Amino acid sequence: MQVLVVLGRAHGEVVSRDDLIDQCWGGRIVTDDAINRVIAQIRRVGSEFCQGEFSVQTIRSVGYRLHGEFGRAFGPANSNQRELVDRLREHQKIEFCRTSDAVTLAYSRLGEGYPLVKTPNWHGHLEQEIENPLWRHWVAELSSRSTLLRYDQRGTGMSDRCISNLNFDRLLEDMVTVVNTAGLECFDLLAISQGTLLAVAFAARHPQRVRRLVLINGFSSGWRHSPDPDHVDSWEAMCTLIRAGWGKDSPALRQVYTSQFLPDGTGEQWASWNDFQKVSAAPESAYRILQMFGDVDVADLLTKVRSPTLVMHCNRDQLISLERGRFIASKIPGAEFVILDGRNHLPQPEDVAWKQIQAELRRFLQ
Repeated sequence: MQVLVVLGRAHGEVVSRDDLIDQCWGGRIVTDDAINRVIAQIRRVGSEFCQGEFSVQTIRSVGYRLHGEFGRAFGPANSNQRELVDRLREHQKIEFCRTSDAVTLAYSRLGEGYPLVKTPNWHGHLEQEIENPLWRHWVAELSSRSTLLRYDQRGTGMSDRCISNLNFDRLLEDMVTVVNTAGLECFDLLAISQGTLLAVAFAARHPQRVRRLVLINGFSSGWRHSPDPDHVDSWEAMCTLIRAGWGKDSPALRQVYTSQFLPDGTGEQWASWNDFQKVSAAPESAYRILQMFGDVDVADLLTKVRSPTLVMHCNRDQLISLERGRFIASKIPGAEFVILDGRNHLPQPEDVAWKQIQAELRRFLQ
């Protein structure tokens, strides 16, 4: 599958055998027969199961080229998007730091201006967020007028994947480690979805370090704190599906999770989401992180936030209800509340909500 992903991201350009080995086998010694078998399997899948929607062409003594529609799910679809990806990758600077319990965390800086820190989400990957069309516009916008600092939380992305310590206090300590290592004393702080929990806790405990706080489609308590037992049961079932089907082309996972995350998403966007899952976290890590955040509750900390705060929430969010965003805004002293027009939990460029987010960020973080 990784060979198919690499070919897809090349968008019709030739990928050499050496590049395939580097990207798919980590530079290990691979025989020609092994590569030929993989290419043969991909061709069989394209012919027998995908009605010929894609095919692999051998360029003698050079490498392979993917033809067809399949590659669109894996990255830029036109020259403008390719140029954007190239520009973001060129200017992104990735660095590493070590936590007190010897976990290596990856963080990046991108853009110029007053520092803006984005808390990590449930799963992420510093490099793949630039490649992935669901996240690329977020990275570009947030770094357009600020020095954007992002990092992969423990267990995900380019940070250490195999970890033993995983709890909310440890994640909060990790954030302190990252911003201290990056030399940031005061900064703006932005969070999306589950990242709101970490942002609220940090802002409440370190009020002097957060100039402005932005919370988008967030919540203040994990799913186990819901008074509705059916809601808790639904998330328990979601966890089971994720543990079994994370990163796989699973109809059950698509219907239960992806349809709520991106209800207005296209088939290509859903495929991009599935691809992103595969590279961002292992199934067991994704399961452990989701379970852990189900127990977190920072509602009591909302009244302790002193930073000017902007709360935005989609009015028809299928994953996190509007009322949960309204609750956050009502408890943080002086918080602004903006209702976004949309259903997607992670707004996309074609959404009305995305245009609203862009305008509000430019106003609030000026």
